[in-house]
Amino acid sequence: MFDHPDSVIGVWPGEGTDVEADDELVYRLTCEAITEDWVVEEQHFLPDGLEEIAPGPFLAAVVSSVDPSKLNGHDAVRLMQARARLVSHDEAGKLQAMAEVAFSSPGDADSPVERSPDAVEYAGVEVAAGLTLTRRAAETVLDRALSLAGVLHRVRKAFSQGRLDSARVRLFDQLLGHLPEETIDVVLDRVLDDASGLTTGQLRARFGRSRIGSRP
Repeated sequence: MFDHPDSVIGVWPGEGTDVEADDELVYRLTCEAITEDWVVEEQHFLPDGLEEIAPGPFLAAVVSSVDPSKLNGHDAVRLMQARARLVSHDEAGKLQAMAEVAFSSPGDADSPVERSPDAVEYAGVEVAAGLTLTRRAAETVLDRALSLAGVLHRVRKAFSQGRLDSARVRLFDQLLGHLPEETIDVVLDRVLDDASGLTTGQLRARFGRSRIGSRP
């Protein structure tokens, strides 16, 4: 993809064009230098600093312009990790939107922005219909979304930053979501920063050493 292993990203958010970009255009925009005899290289390279790009539209544009079959094994791993961060970011955004659905009265496209102080009674039905889920599945994921919007807001932030995946977030919710916020904060102070480097089994063991039980 990029011309050289030491390539840097040439276009940052807000510096793009109004043209609807396809993969080739994104390639050109994100190369450090563009020449008139530009050609697609046989091997693509990911830019230095890829791991420091916050998950969001710009990271999505960068990785979407890469052909994975033209990466060496090292960059294929980096691409896999970048896409995993994007998945976490998008899933966190979906759950944040779901929490807003829970406090929004049903309406049409012209309805004003209004929120109820309490979750509306049939929020699970709205989620189930919107995502084509069973009522039970919708209510399960809605409970998690509300936990992340409330007492587990620190977990939601880490999720949105791509530092946690869905499996770890589910574990945090199962083991902490039913506890008082003061207790949650104490446990998160001990384990949250290390969670991205732990498997779910290791993370569960860390909770065990903190004597935190699962949700009944």
